[in-house]
Amino acid sequence: MKSDESLYHTTAVNDNGVKGHAYIVGDGELDVKISSPRKPDEAGANPEQLLGLAQATCLAATLETIQAGKGIEFQSEVRVGVDMKYDTHGLRFVVQVQAKIPNVELVEAQKMLDFAESRCPVSKLLSGNEDVSVELVDKFTV
Repeated sequence: MKSDESLYHTTAVNDNGVKGHAYIVGDGELDVKISSPRKPDEAGANPEQLLGLAQATCLAATLETIQAGKGIEFQSEVRVGVDMKYDTHGLRFVVQVQAKIPNVELVEAQKMLDFAESRCPVSKLLSGNEDVSVELVDKFTV
C-alpha cells in the first residue's frame, strides 16, 4: 500500500453553525445535535466536546493496540480537558490530556504513552501546539 493511499475517508458536514446539527455523509449516518458552549442549557455537543472525544478515543485506541502487542490487558483510561479561552485573535482551545495506565511500571507506562502520542493521528495533528499538554497520571485532575 502506498503511504499516500487513504485507509479510510469520511466527510463531516456542518451547515447550521451552533444552531443545528453536524453529520457524517453516508458511512454510519452519524448525526449530532450541535449547540454553543456558551449556552449550557441547550442540548447538543460543541466543538470542545467533539475535540476532547476525538483525542481521548484516538489516544486510548492507540494505547490499546500497543498494550495488546505487549500482551498486556487493556485497562488504560484517557481523559481530555478542553478549555476555550480568549487570545489576541479571538478564541483558542487549551487541551489537557491525562492518561492512566494501571498495572504497568511507571517507566514502561511513560514509554507506552510517549509511543502512543507519536502514533495517534489526533495527537500528531495537535503536537507542537503550546496549548496542548499530555501527561501520565495516577489520579485524574481534568
